[in-house]
Amino acid sequence: MAARSADTKKLMRMLSGTYDIDDFLEKYKKDMINPDFTARLNKLLEEKGLTITRVTQQSGISQSYCYQVFKGIRMPSRDKIIQLGIGLNLNLAELNELLTLGGKAKLYIKYMRDAIVIYAINNSLSLQELEDLLYENDLKLFTKN
Repeated sequence: MAARSADTKKLMRMLSGTYDIDDFLEKYKKDMINPDFTARLNKLLEEKGLTITRVTQQSGISQSYCYQVFKGIRMPSRDKIIQLGIGLNLNLAELNELLTLGGKAKLYIKYMRDAIVIYAINNSLSLQELEDLLYENDLKLFTKN
């Protein structure tokens, strides 16, 4: 992750000093990414060595809905992306990246519910353990009772 940050800083310096955006884009095309939620979701599935069936079991999301998300047919809500993150065993950086690619707000430590989610992610808690913490604090659950 540190190497990626350094590349980003270099690109920012180069962009700040350029007068020709076309030249910049051509020169650094190989360093650019295309933010595609579905592609990144599937790449994470592959990187984690998981199956969609396993993700559905760990995320509490129905199998049909999950398959639609992985095929790009449906765009999930912020809560569903968080559930997918739990199902994929994502770390906080990976989950926040997925939230951003999905057009949703990153987890924010000053929101109590988000703080509990961050705690759950950082401690590799299951969805049920997360739900228990949310319930104990009178906060909105991810799944229905």
